[in-house]
Amino acid sequence: MSVRERTREIGVHKALGAPAHSILKQFFIEALLIAFISGGLGLGVAYGLCALVNLLPMPDFFAGLIATWQSGLVASGLLGTIAVLSALYPAREAASIDPIEALRFEAEAKGSFSGFHVD
Repeated sequence: MSVRERTREIGVHKALGAPAHSILKQFFIEALLIAFISGGLGLGVAYGLCALVNLLPMPDFFAGLIATWQSGLVASGLLGTIAVLSALYPAREAASIDPIEALRFEAEAKGSFSGFHVD
């Protein structure tokens, strides 16, 4: 779920007195959790595919796909960095808005997407 979809939730947290750093910490932990789970699954699939490809008959000049722990570490680091930055920037923007505006945000957004216009 994106930060934009959770603006109302952020508004409730702020209205109840949550400081901005606790909201940022929540999004930071969620981003890291998602990055670790998706990164672990991705690395498992990548190493498995490399092992399967290496079982195929290869020409003499091709050494096969060599997956090292260094390449996994670089990929995990990049994934984590991108995930955290893409979660924290919008979360910081949402945590800085007024709680009343945040609570009003979702109601306006739902009305504009519903296809019905009520006066």
